[in-house]
Amino acid sequence: PRSPPPRKPLSRRVVARAVGRKKVDIRPIPEGRKRQVTFMKRKTGLLKKAMELSILCQCDMAVVIFNHNGKLYDYGSTDIHKTIRRFRNGGKGEAVRRGVLHALDTGAEWVGYWDADLATPLDELERFCAVLREEPAKDVVFGARVRLLGRRIERKLYRHLYGRAFVTAVSTMLALPIYDTQCGAKLFRGGAELGPVFAEPFLSRWIFDVEILARLAGRYEARGVELADRLVEVPLRR
Repeated sequence: PRSPPPRKPLSRRVVARAVGRKKVDIRPIPEGRKRQVTFMKRKTGLLKKAMELSILCQCDMAVVIFNHNGKLYDYGSTDIHKTIRRFRNGGKGEAVRRGVLHALDTGAEWVGYWDADLATPLDELERFCAVLREEPAKDVVFGARVRLLGRRIERKLYRHLYGRAFVTAVSTMLALPIYDTQCGAKLFRGGAELGPVFAEPFLSRWIFDVEILARLAGRYEARGVELADRLVEVPLRR
């Protein structure tokens, strides 16, 4: 008997069609029981994949699912609430806090922050560094916008008046003779002492500078040290 003719090899395109997964038309499942079974299967798979991804890639994962009845299912590779809070807009204060903590994690000797609009020129930074370099007993340097002859400090009158009233209240509350709490130029000596000051989110998005002072004051007082002995205000030239 004759042998059958050899079969032609399938092209790569045909093989792909033959072994590829069939496309599924995605649409809502109207029947309640089928919907619940599908949800439970896919929910379990999704949470498992999230766990695997967090382990394989050493990343933080937070998955939150509410079913059609409002029941909550979630997975967090660490504390799920802390992970979600990281992605909320916490304003300038939260951005500064995270930045300072990141700098401390790298072992930075000095850590600071500056207003993004450079209202305080960056060339003032060297004067701040000189204070920490030349005065080992000082841990904190704040810029102070003081109008003096020979300096160009430009502020609108109403902002100056509001600012003076606010700082006077803060100075009285903290018993600290500080002139300018809200200047956006500050430098701190790094180390283990600074980390706890920025460990927790600030209560306020915009007047977090006052919270920093209060936290510093609390930590120094616990050691019998006055914050005024560790903080220096540097009058800005511009």
